[in-house]
Amino acid sequence: MKKLLILILIGIIFFCFKTTSAKALDVTAKSGYWKDIQDAVDLVAASGGGNVYIPEGTFNFVNVGESWTGARVIIPAGVNLFGARTERYENGSVKEWKTVLVMPWDMPGDKSYVPPHWFLIQGNLDPNKPSRFSDIKIVGYREFNHSATGFYLGIRVSGVANFRVDHCSLKEIPDGIQVGVGWDAQPAYGVIDHCRLENDYGIPDPYNQRTTGYGIDVYRSENIYEWVNIQDIAGQYTNYTVFIEDCYFTKWRHAVLGNHGGHYVLRHSVIEHGWAYGEVDLHPIYTSPHVAMRLAEVYDNRFINLDDWTPTANLLIAQNAGSVLVFNNYFNAAPWGNNIGYWSLLQISNGVNYNSTFNPQDNYLWNNSYNGTPAQLVIGGVENQTYFLYKPEWYTPYPYPHPLTLE
Repeated sequence: MKKLLILILIGIIFFCFKTTSAKALDVTAKSGYWKDIQDAVDLVAASGGGNVYIPEGTFNFVNVGESWTGARVIIPAGVNLFGARTERYENGSVKEWKTVLVMPWDMPGDKSYVPPHWFLIQGNLDPNKPSRFSDIKIVGYREFNHSATGFYLGIRVSGVANFRVDHCSLKEIPDGIQVGVGWDAQPAYGVIDHCRLENDYGIPDPYNQRTTGYGIDVYRSENIYEWVNIQDIAGQYTNYTVFIEDCYFTKWRHAVLGNHGGHYVLRHSVIEHGWAYGEVDLHPIYTSPHVAMRLAEVYDNRFINLDDWTPTANLLIAQNAGSVLVFNNYFNAAPWGNNIGYWSLLQISNGVNYNSTFNPQDNYLWNNSYNGTPAQLVIGGVENQTYFLYKPEWYTPYPYPHPLTLE
């Protein structure tokens, strides 16, 4: 009997400890100031993972005059960061954000390969440590001073399995989201969904004078040298695939860009008032032994009211490498745009890569539609050699919506 009572007592103590620990995994930051967020993240990370909540309100992310290099807030994989819960329309898009983080001054930043970034979510691809970043609006200083030139990145993801960035707004942030970018970065895989990445001001070119960069930049890894057969990854969710779905983009140098063996899927999204400078980009590689962008699947999107950056920049997909599957997309052009010459859905550029193996090939386009502007489907390449105007029989798209989005 005495032994039984001791066992019951031990069980009660263990239950209480477990319950207390579980509660400790949900922490509310004092505010949206970066240090308060980082303190809450560190507390949750020390407990093995869990949720950090930023309260409702508008907060200065840093103080005026406060700058940084690298990442300002570092989030280990297994820690989730939430703003106040948003109200949403039936299609899942946000009505209004309740947690808003603001850049209060023209922080210089820089236009380096990986500029200073607000948030870094990093791990070692442990499938038991996914991370979510949700219901947060981050606003750059250019929203308040349209001539601001400070250059920084919103969110960077490295080495996180099944990450999700959802229902967020990046407003006047010169560079949006990077996945797997940087020599220290690992591959990551997951979903970016129901986000708004918007610029109303800034310019995409000349490159060294740009004040607007890339909306979402997807690499596999800069230290991966494998060139995969597209039939092994098309329609798949691999350990380096990034799905971008139900998002909205305006005025980026490229809305979505990929390189270094990357695989992204852009679907059910809207690109509006873009520069038509290559809204979707598959980037080449110039130096050995690295590999170029591998595969982009682009379908069920709307490219609308495109504004044109230059009279000769009337293209939607700029392909300098790899392969594309492009179908069920719609586009039109803004009546006030340049609209000179022909629009092209896909422009194929050969001879850019140091290795011809990475040049555009195995491209498939079908069931795309246009309205109001002369359209040319493909510029460059040779039909039935480098590109084909039909669906390949071996291809089946990955189920929509992505399972990670089913809350």
